[in-house]
Amino acid sequence: MKEGQILILFLIFITISTTKAQEPIIINGYCTDMISITKETTRELFIQEQAQVAFTDYSTYKLVLDKESAERLGTETITLIFVNDLASMITSVMVENPTTFEVFHLKDHIYYCKHYEFKKESYRRDMKIYEDLEQEITRILENPVEGDTLKDPQPYLDERAVHEKYIDSRYTPLLIKNLTSDVEICIQGNKSGHGIITTETVRKRFFGLIKIKTKTSRAGGWAHPYLYTMRMSDLARECLCLNFHLTSNWSFTRLPCNASAEEWQTWLNNLLKNNE
Repeated sequence: MKEGQILILFLIFITISTTKAQEPIIINGYCTDMISITKETTRELFIQEQAQVAFTDYSTYKLVLDKESAERLGTETITLIFVNDLASMITSVMVENPTTFEVFHLKDHIYYCKHYEFKKESYRRDMKIYEDLEQEITRILENPVEGDTLKDPQPYLDERAVHEKYIDSRYTPLLIKNLTSDVEICIQGNKSGHGIITTETVRKRFFGLIKIKTKTSRAGGWAHPYLYTMRMSDLARECLCLNFHLTSNWSFTRLPCNASAEEWQTWLNNLLKNNE
């Protein structure tokens, strides 16, 4: 066989192996202990998902497999990382046990789950809120229009994600694209509560950005809608800085927060290319 033919066969084999590795796997089991993952694992997850993934330190569990799944995977237990919208749901809602999962293999006995069908209607409603928000964020980032309004998640959902351990890098390529955009969008939210007249600091967060707003409450029940404008380039830079600078979840080299759009794009291209 000629060298050229051998090379072609080798490339076909690699392509088939890579494609097969990215196909979802259906397994059965139940979650037990919450566990932690290394920075190297989060880096590999980020790269495998092409710089578009969200997770928390509280969404990784030990999964005990049933007999059939254990035989197929060659182990009785695996590490399962719930990502993206599930990362926010699983922190407060434990999945029904035992159950069926659609997972993707990351490395060794580590897998991750991007989709899960909750049985309870209330959980499905919460998930729909997250999914709608993600679609709206993506729509605005893909084609920002002056005056576009982006709503924060509902307060009770938002509060669950306000901690530095939540990393949402699903929009990394789009954020880098918007580093040169001068379009201004509106950010709309609402804060409610009970009590006497008082001034408080409201800590709001959406897709990786934390904003601090001071609001004055009234006696009894109160609600404070707020609306402010922000240039898309400033928004993109703050989100990138928070996700890759103000957290310790990543093991790769960080760029300065004020790096140019070209530097950010080169950084991302090299990171993904060097780890294919």
